[in-house]
Amino acid sequence: MEAYNNFQTEFAHLEMLHASTLYAYDLAILCSTQRAKDDYINKEDPVFRTLAGGNEFRLADTLKELHDKYKKSYRTILRETIFVRAISVLEVFLIDAIREILLARKDLLIKNDIITISYPHLISFNNSSEILSYIINNECRNLHNGGFKEICKYFRNRLKIELNNFKEPLKLIFEYHDKRHLIVHRLGLTDKEYRHKYNTNTKQVDINEKYLINAFINIRAFCEFVLNESTRIIYSTDNLLGQINEAFATITLKTLDQKGDEAIQKNYIFPFDDSIVKLKDLSLQIIEEAEDIFNLIISGNINYLERYIAILKKLDFDKSIEIIKIELKKANPPKKKNIKFSIEMFDKIRNILPEQPWEKGIHKIIAGKLGVSSITVRAVIRKLISDGVFKHQVDGRIIDGNSKEKQ
Repeated sequence: MEAYNNFQTEFAHLEMLHASTLYAYDLAILCSTQRAKDDYINKEDPVFRTLAGGNEFRLADTLKELHDKYKKSYRTILRETIFVRAISVLEVFLIDAIREILLARKDLLIKNDIITISYPHLISFNNSSEILSYIINNECRNLHNGGFKEICKYFRNRLKIELNNFKEPLKLIFEYHDKRHLIVHRLGLTDKEYRHKYNTNTKQVDINEKYLINAFINIRAFCEFVLNESTRIIYSTDNLLGQINEAFATITLKTLDQKGDEAIQKNYIFPFDDSIVKLKDLSLQIIEEAEDIFNLIISGNINYLERYIAILKKLDFDKSIEIIKIELKKANPPKKKNIKFSIEMFDKIRNILPEQPWEKGIHKIIAGKLGVSSITVRAVIRKLISDGVFKHQVDGRIIDGNSKEKQ
């Protein structure tokens, strides 16, 4: 995942910053001590540093005072600053992981919420990918504002990833966020809520070196756990074929020239009927198996997918790529559930139904009277209509066999 790669890079920079700054502190103490011994500086004189623009800073009144700062207060501030940044890197990774999952699994975005978009904004989108990006970015923006607790809920409820399954207690990650909050907003001073929550009397957050190193280890392990769970969801085909017009394909191929390389880029464009389709309009994951050998995992509109496969076969014929394997799965139509009911229940519903036309929601009214589910009543009514006992009805109006409204 790109999100995890970015996390690895940023986190490595933080760890290196911590180690190299400590090295610089130790070296500064060593060098300045030696300079004092060699009489290049007077250890009782104030220590100054002039920066660009002529800004002069008085670092300490004596060399010993400066050394004490290097050994104590500066290290404390360094650890707190790096700790705050580390939690920010963690949150960015979690949001970016959600974004990647949703891009690969559009089915996870399906919900009953209504999004309001102005007409000028709507026509500004060039394709479905831009609309999808807008929706996903809106989801992620809300999560940024909601904090770590809302992010955990989103992983659980929407993505079906339970972060509590992390080998360490999730409470530990919550504690990191709470401490970050205190450092940023209270300069590390604890409040009554924090002391009660963590059963402590400490008045100041303490990010000592051992605590910081353990936090590095735990955050790395937590992000690796999230990576594995996210990868499992992304490559799961359980919900990719939920719509009749959807399909899922795995394609293994080797690129042989520039045309072949271009054909597997997300910005690759190909025609379909009167439309122009970008490859990124399909949910696409590309895994490099070996040099110039790629595994493509694609889901989306069956018509787009079949056209793209046809293009790949043409490129294979032209020696721009070499197709090693293609597997295409079409979605199965959703199966209708058979609602079972007894003959006795069938007769009860039939006898209690009034003359047509029925008022709206008649199945719910009868379900309440008989103490059964409205789904069962609806199934019986459909059966009665199909048997010709009752007539079709739309919005409280009877429809005859010629689909004309009965006046």
